[in-house]
Amino acid sequence: MKAHALSLLLLCTAFLAMPASLDAQTDGDSVKTGAIEQFVEATIGIDEVESASWEALYEDLAALAEQKIDLNSATREDLAALPFLSEQQVEDICEYVWRYAPLRSLMELAMIESMDAQTRKLLLQFVYIGDAAEGRTPSLKELLTRSKSQLTLTGAIPFYERRGDKNGYLGYPYRHSLRYTLTAGPQLKAGFVASQDAGEPFFANRNGWGYDYFTAYVEAAKMGRVKRAVAGRYRLRMGQGLIMGGDISFGKLMTLSHLGRTDTRLRGHSSRMDADYLHGVGATIALSRHVDMTVFASYRNIDATLDSTELSNGQTETFIKTLLKTGYHRTPSEMNRKNNATEAMGGGSITYRGRRLSASVNALYGGFSHALRPDTQALFRRYQARGTHFWNASVGYGYRGRMWGLSGETAVSPASGPDGDNLALATLNMLTLKTHQDLTLMALQRFYSYRYVALHAQSFSEGTAIQNESGLYFGAKWNATRQLSLMAYADYAHFPWARYLTDHPSHAFDGHFSAVWQQGGVNLTARYRLHIREKNNEDKTALVNITEHRARLQMAIDAARWNLKSQLHIVKAYAPQSSFGILVSQNIAYKWRNATLNAGLAYFNTDDYDSRLYLQEPDMRYTFAAPMLYGHGIRHTLFADIALSKALMLRAKLATTNYFDRDHISSGLQQIDHSSQTDLQLQLHWRF
Repeated sequence: MKAHALSLLLLCTAFLAMPASLDAQTDGDSVKTGAIEQFVEATIGIDEVESASWEALYEDLAALAEQKIDLNSATREDLAALPFLSEQQVEDICEYVWRYAPLRSLMELAMIESMDAQTRKLLLQFVYIGDAAEGRTPSLKELLTRSKSQLTLTGAIPFYERRGDKNGYLGYPYRHSLRYTLTAGPQLKAGFVASQDAGEPFFANRNGWGYDYFTAYVEAAKMGRVKRAVAGRYRLRMGQGLIMGGDISFGKLMTLSHLGRTDTRLRGHSSRMDADYLHGVGATIALSRHVDMTVFASYRNIDATLDSTELSNGQTETFIKTLLKTGYHRTPSEMNRKNNATEAMGGGSITYRGRRLSASVNALYGGFSHALRPDTQALFRRYQARGTHFWNASVGYGYRGRMWGLSGETAVSPASGPDGDNLALATLNMLTLKTHQDLTLMALQRFYSYRYVALHAQSFSEGTAIQNESGLYFGAKWNATRQLSLMAYADYAHFPWARYLTDHPSHAFDGHFSAVWQQGGVNLTARYRLHIREKNNEDKTALVNITEHRARLQMAIDAARWNLKSQLHIVKAYAPQSSFGILVSQNIAYKWRNATLNAGLAYFNTDDYDSRLYLQEPDMRYTFAAPMLYGHGIRHTLFADIALSKALMLRAKLATTNYFDRDHISSGLQQIDHSSQTDLQLQLHWRF
């Protein structure tokens, strides 16, 4: 209790002791991050996809917002980097700028018919109006002279002790990271990120360089025919992501905003996620006005579980049993799996993009230092990837009419399983129809063979992999009035082969409806989701339905200095036993000169894990917080965002979860022998 009180006192003292003469810098920054948080929560669906997806999306958007795009000199590739813009909106913005440049005000975006009010509001966080392009590429010396740097230091202090902290973890219980970014206009960007998870050794064991995780990259753009080049750690997305989708994963709501984009996108890996990135070089080169070529090469260390077998000649063969993507190296066993295998990969894409028609050919080839041999005795693992070398190839297409669009991608790979001489197919196709200015309809069909293998694919799916799935998705987005917008989708999926906890062919249905009403500073949101899937019964003799009903009601009031946000979340699950959960939360934020103070209180009561709930709350820069809550208890937070000067900003967050129904939290090495959990996070952000 003393530690909690001391931390609270420090936060309050820092808030009250701020100089009154500082500019109100935090207000604009808070508005920016708040708009991004609202977009992630509203469109990706934090109940819909794995936390890693919405965390990565938020981190990417926050990084993009730090380097705003000048609309007067923006290229199609610049705007395509913003995932919330549809293909139609990207083309319409480019055409408007080409016709009426130079733009004088961001209010001109209202003249673009395909831009609804919600998208315009979000776009303002990523663009600005600059001088008309001079038509000359500045020299490296000029770029560095005009460069800007940002340094972010983040740390987390737990006021509790896990069992692993006493005996089991190699390091101390604190989590911390640093991030440095240098930008020199739109032509040059470089970054460096170092991160340490709680329990990982620092300057010890196999972390002799200090931090457990590092990433660094240099990214250049608009250099003659070289549209973009990147070196170091980077990510690449080709087409619809059926063979390479290491950019951003989209949920089903996000698909309605994305609307058929088929871009090939290279960008530096600035995330703390130790997975789904490449390490080497890549470049996109303009072969002609309408044809681009992207090439890449990668060689990286990977985490894996290794095993060995003795051959008939007496030698021992080592192979990969499991590929790991968690990035945790807290225990001796986790540390022994760090960087104990390598992956090499190369490939490219050739893309044609005309006024209405686009087409692409994509291919990659890669391999591991040891053969991949997963345990395929379990039925659901029968067709998992295996072997030393892998390849994928695909063709993509797109056509954009005045009121409709058609796009898709079809990919092939060597078939997995006993007979690997054949090819396996994956295809995704979507049709979008804009019946009038305010209504957009979408239909999406996908078929992913259970023998198709693509280790780096990320695309639209109900499952966790681009494999063993076929389905139909129908979505609609309607701006009914200036104040009211409606969004809905229905998705049916069939899985022809066994899945985890499902030993027979199965089905799933996912339906969603949301309504958003906004008038001035008042926002009302209502959302409902029905999710039905199948899994084994207790005897594994048949399948039973797992049904979830999730409803959310939210009211937000944004005044000049005050911001109020009230939420009610309800879950009714049948798994197959009935499970009910409810969460009520209230956030109050107050803006005063150079600071924002936010206090939050949430009450939750769920029968079990099946009726778990997620609560979105403010957090550190580049971090999207939506803790999962189940059981019975309360969660309270105190968050402060303070501008210490024009260049230096401080964020602090104190969060406590108190459980009424248990005397310990979690299990294993993560177990806390107490009914409450309190964390303090601190962050310094310096612009220079």
